[in-house]
Amino acid sequence: MAKKRSNSEAFVMHRLSLLMSHAWQNRPVPVMRLLERLEIEHLRHGGQENGNLYVSYAQLQTSGLSRRTIRPAIDCGAALGLLRAEADPDFHGGDLRQPNRYALLYLPVKNAKFPTDEWRNLSPQQVEQALERFRSATGIKSSVSPRKRISA
Repeated sequence: MAKKRSNSEAFVMHRLSLLMSHAWQNRPVPVMRLLERLEIEHLRHGGQENGNLYVSYAQLQTSGLSRRTIRPAIDCGAALGLLRAEADPDFHGGDLRQPNRYALLYLPVKNAKFPTDEWRNLSPQQVEQALERFRSATGIKSSVSPRKRISA
């Protein structure tokens, strides 16, 4: 009888339609790093807590984001339909700042069967507007020309 593997590696599945989307292919590097850090947090919770992910600004900084790009990256990721960030309504920390609770919208949230996939509803013009807002908020000019769409 073959032994059953007890130590399997956790992973995040990225669907082809997401990888080929205008929002995914043109996301700025700080948004990429933000999503990667949120995916790590998701995996640390066994892939069961999407929608209840908490990552501090300090943790985001250790993931390669500068403090001045964190808020614009969060706003851009939300505008691209890739994540949702909301203030935790259950937090009562007195003088402490209310933490954000995150959800990756291309993965099912806790107790849901399917992801919301809000990125699917965006036109290329809406994606470009979100990217322009990010550029103006950070002063980061795109160092790479927008990617050409990969065709199937």
